[in-house]
Amino acid sequence: MKERIFGEFLKGLREELGSSITDIAMESGLSRPYLSLVESGSRNPTPKTLRKLAGALPNTDLATLFEVAGYIELAENERIRSVYEDFGENYNLAQLQKSTKALEEIIDIHLFLEQKSNLFKTQNFQPYYKSHPLTEQDRKRILTMLEVLFPEYQNEEE
Repeated sequence: MKERIFGEFLKGLREELGSSITDIAMESGLSRPYLSLVESGSRNPTPKTLRKLAGALPNTDLATLFEVAGYIELAENERIRSVYEDFGENYNLAQLQKSTKALEEIIDIHLFLEQKSNLFKTQNFQPYYKSHPLTEQDRKRILTMLEVLFPEYQNEEE
């Protein structure tokens, strides 16, 4: 059954491209009779064949081909590989962890406004409100307003 589904999928992709089976065969290095069998649902392509097809089908990722052909685990692995390939050179786990910690500190408004956040200690960090930099006086006023607005939170341990 999955052979038929993949065959219909492949035929649809090919027709969207306005390509013939011969065009796809030439681009992929696969034989025209074999591709005809795949489209008819008589054959399910191997992962190696799908890699060749991906190169012949612009704007179609290999993970999608794996998934439709029933290779679910390979599809998931390909998606992970693709993301890593896209971001791998710029990806630094230590930097990501540091950025995540900074975001957590910004989310806790109390830590942020009390300037207990490491952001204030490690960077030249200036908070803004609607494009206006907040002064020390603004920061203290905001803290006072929060104390008035949320008195039930004043006695909680930090």
